[in-house]
Amino acid sequence: MKEYNTIKHDRAFNSQDCSSIEYELNGSKCYGIIINFFKINSDFFCLVRKLERINSDYFLNSLTDLLKKYFFKFFNFVSLSEHFELVKFENSINRIILINNDDNFIISSVIKTDEKD
Repeated sequence: MKEYNTIKHDRAFNSQDCSSIEYELNGSKCYGIIINFFKINSDFFCLVRKLERINSDYFLNSLTDLLKKYFFKFFNFVSLSEHFELVKFENSINRIILINNDDNFIISSVIKTDEKD
């Protein structure tokens, strides 16, 4: 898929991960990987395979106290679940970046901000 770094750039790049999203469901932030897209009547949906938060103590033990303090402001530990959800496009909040960590993932949201470079 061709994407642009920002709307101010004219060179496209090949995205490696454009199907992982943060979305809201029943007032909670959730994470998932888009499997497919649907249009039902006049509404647009995506079928999402959920990413579930997991315990990260084994990883956090290797961090300094200062890093631990800020780590969860930017990152979450998740694993791929067997659960699927149908999510309305308008409930999508941000894209996320997936970083492999053994059989699990570390994720971080790509916040929609104006790039200053």
